[in-house]
Formats: sequence, structure tokens, C-alpha cells
Amino acid sequence: VRSPRPRAGWCAGSGRGSGVAVRRPRCMPGLGRHPSPYCLLSSFDRKSLRELRHALAAGHKPFARTALLGRPGVPLGPLLRSAVADGHDEIHPHVLSALTQLDQVRRAARQGITVTPWTVNRHPDLRRLAGAGVEAVISDDPRDASWALQSNLATRTG
Repeated sequence: VRSPRPRAGWCAGSGRGSGVAVRRPRCMPGLGRHPSPYCLLSSFDRKSLRELRHALAAGHKPFARTALLGRPGVPLGPLLRSAVADGHDEIHPHVLSALTQLDQVRRAARQGITVTPWTVNRHPDLRRLAGAGVEAVISDDPRDASWALQSNLATRTG
């Protein structure tokens, strides 16, 4: 979700290409009016994200995908269990958590949960994650990360 300037109840991101993150469902009146498969809401705050997901799904047609963010050092197992229990589509673990627990990255994929690690900027990290089945990352340089992931995919399939 992007906004030209933060509004009350929104938390502005930092760094290149920053966006905003929803803090509470009441900050986005009318969000469920126009469904879009391209909208993804993510948060470290499990309770707020769960409330938002339930509010958006009240019309029996989810407006957006949701993702539970993991803080650095948080094991993927509990993050994955929480995401499954709350009905989220993705988990966004810290890059080091994902790199040290590639078995959990593969397990998430088997459970239908997309894993999108943050902040992945190093090519060796991108290659290792792609080798474990990660198809997307959060990066400070999206163009370079996309190129590295596509190159790795082409190498694996070609």
C-alpha cells in the first residue's frame, strides 16, 4: 500500500522506495471496495494484521493478501505456525532467519505459504534463497534482486 505522505495511523517506511504500512484497520476506510490481487498488507503486529484480514474478508471476498513479518532472530517455525493459524498468505522473515532455516522455507512452500525474506541485497544470499524455492524478496535494489533471481531461475531450468 503506497501513499504520497503518511496519514494518521500509518507508519512511514525508510530507505529507497519506501512505502507505508497499515497500523490499524480503521486507517483505511473503504479499503474493501475494489478488490485487487496486487495488494499485499504486511505487519509485525500479529493482532492488528489478523483483525485487518478478518475485516476485509467480511464481504466473503478477500481484498488483499496478507503477510506476517518476522523480526530478526525470530525462528521461522513459530512465524509459519502463526501465519497458518491466522490465515495469512505469506511470511516475511528477516534474511538471516531465512538463510539459517532453509528447511523451514521449503516447509512453508509445501504448506502453500509464500516466503518473501527482507532485506536481501547480496547476490550469494539471493542465489541460496532462490535455490530453496524463494520467488520474491524485499530488497533495497529491486531491479538488481530481480535480475539475480531470474538469472538463478534460468540457470536451474536451462
